[in-house]
Amino acid sequence: MRFLLLFLFEFLFGFYELQAHDTAFIVSKSHFESKGLKNCLATSTNPDYKWELFYSVNQPFQINHFRYTYKNIHIQNCKATVGLNADKVFISATLPEESNFANCIALQENQNPIWIYNAASNIYKLYAWNINAEKNKEFENICEPTDHFMLDERRYFGKDTNAPAFVFRPDPLSKANVLYGGNWRDRHDSSNAELESQQVGVTLPCSWWNDSFRLENQWLSFGQISSPTTPAAVSQNNFYFKRNQWQFEEVNVFYHICNEQRWWDSLGFSAWKDTVVLDAHGYFGADESAYNPLTNPPTIEFGDGGVDDAEDADAAVHEYTHAAFEAMIPSGYIGTQRQAVEEGICDFMALCYSRKWTLNQAGWVYNWDGHNEFWGGRNLDNNRKYPGSLTHQAHVDGQLFGGALYDLANEIGDDSTLKLVLASIPFLMPGISMKRAAEIFIKTDSFMNVGKTNWPLVKAFYPRGLLPSLNQTSITKGTKIRIKNSEAFTKGIGNLFILGFSADKWQLYNANGSIIREIESNGSWQELPTQDFKSGVYFITNHGVTYKIVKF
Repeated sequence: MRFLLLFLFEFLFGFYELQAHDTAFIVSKSHFESKGLKNCLATSTNPDYKWELFYSVNQPFQINHFRYTYKNIHIQNCKATVGLNADKVFISATLPEESNFANCIALQENQNPIWIYNAASNIYKLYAWNINAEKNKEFENICEPTDHFMLDERRYFGKDTNAPAFVFRPDPLSKANVLYGGNWRDRHDSSNAELESQQVGVTLPCSWWNDSFRLENQWLSFGQISSPTTPAAVSQNNFYFKRNQWQFEEVNVFYHICNEQRWWDSLGFSAWKDTVVLDAHGYFGADESAYNPLTNPPTIEFGDGGVDDAEDADAAVHEYTHAAFEAMIPSGYIGTQRQAVEEGICDFMALCYSRKWTLNQAGWVYNWDGHNEFWGGRNLDNNRKYPGSLTHQAHVDGQLFGGALYDLANEIGDDSTLKLVLASIPFLMPGISMKRAAEIFIKTDSFMNVGKTNWPLVKAFYPRGLLPSLNQTSITKGTKIRIKNSEAFTKGIGNLFILGFSADKWQLYNANGSIIREIESNGSWQELPTQDFKSGVYFITNHGVTYKIVKF
């Protein structure tokens, strides 16, 4: 027995709203072409009955991928087809006889599907399904009436399969805990036993077509963006290449970006991904790499100058992190300090990614590509401060902001910091200053974590000059007290002084909300010795007005 699933969809801008009596919705092929889209991914969102259909919208139509799962069990032998009639794309999929699942609504033979459109969410809810039943027997619908159907209009490339490969993970030097030199050198892209010993066997989520594995999936593909020109890495068996073979760089950069994407998925930030065309031997052979958001899709080029950039996971992860910024804030890379914030975050992402594999040389970025005779690399384990350390060069100044994130991660962990980083990206508007970016992180923490990491954020940002001065409170209307010397108190080198403007009492609370002291105001300065306070955040309250002080 086979079940027929028929979809006809209209994908006009803003969507075509269906009535209850309509049998389906229609995708306009010309709509996709007008947007330069080559492929489409259609998925359901029911937690028990999941299917995804990835297909090409160009003729001849091709189903690149169709997968159906029932309660996380992959149902084999599902088939799908696609065709065109008068600019309308018709998609149908069939399921095998074994796919007769219980606890669904029974429908009569030949009943037409009914869709209800939700304009607020751009989702079509399925209320009925067309079923072809043999021997006049009724079968239960494989889709509950609460199932949903969605079209994802982002750019996609091709279907997924898997192939074995060798890569550096994250790079040969930090993994072996050695410094650049001797046999651990580039030596004109040559290979040797030491470097080969650091290659790791992995599995690549690539594509299979024309009897060969190809480095392409729905998110990534390779192209010739600039010289030098190299053919695409293709294999009928595996991608076991050495670094002196030109295919190795493609394999290496492809693996690490795919792994970075899976990492974002695990953190709950799948929407931050975007499709990118890669050139592992580009940039006219220079010792540079760059992300270009001005093309459609965006591109990343990796240069071959010095140590090939694509051999270092830090280069791959750094450049692809720019894609998250562009996906969340298109054209946001404006202003020297805003650029430095983005560069610092990209460096920090690369550093955390490398720390998943080794803690050696943990503060360094570009451990293999840099820190050698070609260039000095970058280091987030630093003492740069705002504004004195600014050079107005985005990649250099990025080490200041990235260094603050490095300090934060050493307090609360890499993944917790990265969740806060990714959640803050959509609010890092063009032209903002570093200090404004630090404030955005604190505000993001307030609604994301209810301020639970407020104190570690202060410890990370304040010593680098990224938070307002804590030396003396400003006096505004309604202020009952004045505080001075709080900066020295914060650093543990001086006492705090409080002056009340009238006879009164104030309460001093710790971060847990417990009163630890009551202070009498008699018109003179009251002194709070710094040695009486542990590191933390404290609050002074007076008639509903709260003043925050910190102690490192």
